[in-house]
Amino acid sequence: MLYLAVGCRAALAIVFLLAVTGKLAGRNSFREFTDSVAAMRVVPARAARPVAIASVTAEALVVLLAVSPAQVTAVAGCALAGLLSITFSGAIAVSLRRGNRAPCRCFGRSAAPLGPRHIARNAILLIVSAAGTATSLATGQMHTAAVVVAAGTGLFAGIVIAAYEEIAELLAPAR
Repeated sequence: MLYLAVGCRAALAIVFLLAVTGKLAGRNSFREFTDSVAAMRVVPARAARPVAIASVTAEALVVLLAVSPAQVTAVAGCALAGLLSITFSGAIAVSLRRGNRAPCRCFGRSAAPLGPRHIARNAILLIVSAAGTATSLATGQMHTAAVVVAAGTGLFAGIVIAAYEEIAELLAPAR
């Protein structure tokens, strides 16, 4: 259980770190993300910037909490990641229901329109978050080598989750 917690926390940390850095990477990145929040038409246009700031702040907090060695903060980081996954999925679902397929800037620059893939990725994140929350409550001894393997596996899984959209596009039938 403890090694699963390490893997889940590593996966969440890398996914949310990539999301934050993608949104803050360049001069125009945050503005483009803010514009994408407004384009989703889930919040009033005047609220897009505060919502974008809150989103990036919460994502950065997930990273900090997930990598913390303290049990209570690790649990909080996994739970926050789950809450964000639910919130983002809800916003995407509302936007799609309204017929809006504006590009998602979840990880920075992306021209891919909103779609079921984004909800599927968030469902995967929710599962990882739930597993991380539950297993981070466990206690016991861990072996360094196993921790390294679990963390490495989690980092790899997180990169795959972050690249889910691109991987799905590669595997999709030709149009």
